[in-house]
Amino acid sequence: MPKVSVIIPVYNVEEYLPKCLDSITNQTLRDIEIICIDDCSTDSSCKIIKEYAGRDNRIKLIENQQNSGAAISRNNGFEIAAGEYIYFMDSDDWIDNDYLKTMVKTIEEVNTDVVVNLSISYHKMASMQVQYLRAEYNLGYITNKQEILQLPVMAWCKLFKYEFLEKNSLKFLDIKYANDLVFHYETLPFLEKVFTFKGPYYHYIYRKQGLSNQNPNIRYINAFDLIFSFYEKHNLLQQINFKLFSIPATFSIENKQQYEVCKNYFKKIAIYINNNHIELYNDFDLYVYNAIMQTNCYEEFSRKYNKNIFFSYKRNQIKQKNTTRDLIYDT
Repeated sequence: MPKVSVIIPVYNVEEYLPKCLDSITNQTLRDIEIICIDDCSTDSSCKIIKEYAGRDNRIKLIENQQNSGAAISRNNGFEIAAGEYIYFMDSDDWIDNDYLKTMVKTIEEVNTDVVVNLSISYHKMASMQVQYLRAEYNLGYITNKQEILQLPVMAWCKLFKYEFLEKNSLKFLDIKYANDLVFHYETLPFLEKVFTFKGPYYHYIYRKQGLSNQNPNIRYINAFDLIFSFYEKHNLLQQINFKLFSIPATFSIENKQQYEVCKNYFKKIAIYINNNHIELYNDFDLYVYNAIMQTNCYEEFSRKYNKNIFFSYKRNQIKQKNTTRDLIYDT
C-alpha cells in the first residue's frame, strides 16, 4: 500500500503539466502513487503523461471515455486509489519538494482525518506577479464547525485519510464548476476536528482561460444551491450559520437565464436569510440581492440596472449612498 495516492485530473494543460509532474515525481516522500486522469485532452497532455509513466512506474494513467470534468475525473482516480492518504492536485500547479512528506508527518502526529496546509502562493501568468494567502486563520486543532467552514475550500491544500472519505461515501458532485467549494461544505458535517499549519508551499497558477474562471456570474449561485439543498436535507441549516452567497465585485447579470438562476435561488433562501442571518452579509451583497428580488422579470431588471452596475467602481458609489441593510423582498 502506498502512503499517498496523488490524484490529478488533466485536461489541455500541455504547457504546465511537465512542471506539475516534475514537482510530484521529485517529492522527498517516495512512497506514493500518482494517478493522472486524462479527460479527453485535445492537446499533447495525454502523451506527456505516457512519457512520464515510461520513466516512473508510480504513475498510473486513466483515460476518460468522454470529457466529464474535474469532479468525475477525481472520483475515477479515487476508485482505483490504494493509498493510506488521498491528495488531490490540479494539473497546472506545482508543489515544493517536501510538501507531501510534511503533510503526512503532520497528519500522523496530530491524528485527524484532514490536515490543511495554509502555505499557498498565487501566480498570475500574464504579469508573473506572485501573491500569498493573506487571510488570517488560526493554526492548530480546530473543532468548531463554524471555524472549519471558514477555512479555504480548495481540495489541493488538504490531505485526507482514505478511510475517512470511504467510510462517509464522500465524492465530488458531477458539476463542472466550483466542485471544491461544494465538496468542502458537504465534507464539513463529518469532521470533528481538523489541523491547520504552515509548511512547504502549494503554487497555484491563475489562468484566465482556466475552468475555475469561467461562468463567474452564476457558478457560485449554482454551487450554493447544491450546498443549501444538502444542508436542508440533513437538517443542518439551524446548526451552522454561514453565508449562502457572496457577491464578487465583478458580478453582473447579462441575460435572462442568469437573472432567473439568481432569482430562483434567492427565493429559496429568503427565509433563511431573514431568520437572523442578515448580519452575515455586507452592504454590497444586500444591494445585489434587493436589486434582483424587487424586480419581477429580467426585462424590468435590465431597464433599471445596466449590466455593469455591479462592478467594483459601483461598489464604492453604493457605499457612499449609505444603502439600506433592510431586505426589500418580504417573505
